Amino acid sequence: MHIAAEQALEAVQAVKPPMTPDNVLSAVESGKKPVSIIKEMCPDAEFHLQGFVVSLSVAGQTFQGTGRNKRLAESQAACRALSQMCGITLGELLGYLPHISNNNN
Repeated sequence: MHIAAEQALEAVQAVKPPMTPDNVLSAVESGKKPVSIIKEMCPDAEFHLQGFVVSLSVAGQTFQGTGRNKRLAESQAACRALSQMCGITLGELLGYLPHISNNNN
């Protein structure tokens, strides 16, 4: 790490409360929400929405689907279930369902 970066990090850490169990519990007790606590104690933290993840349990098996919204994640999980349970390739099934063929997975 560069000296300037180390100095900047030290300056930020000196201003923000350190993330210790006592400080976190104190913030929770004062009514702060977890996201606010993270943003306050870790100003460089970044949240990244990865999309939706859905698990489908059917006939004793579990199938996972992901997508940029709940409907797409559910559709992908259902397609995976149908594909495996009925012996249809996922590609064949997706050919009939164009609304999920462009899913990010």
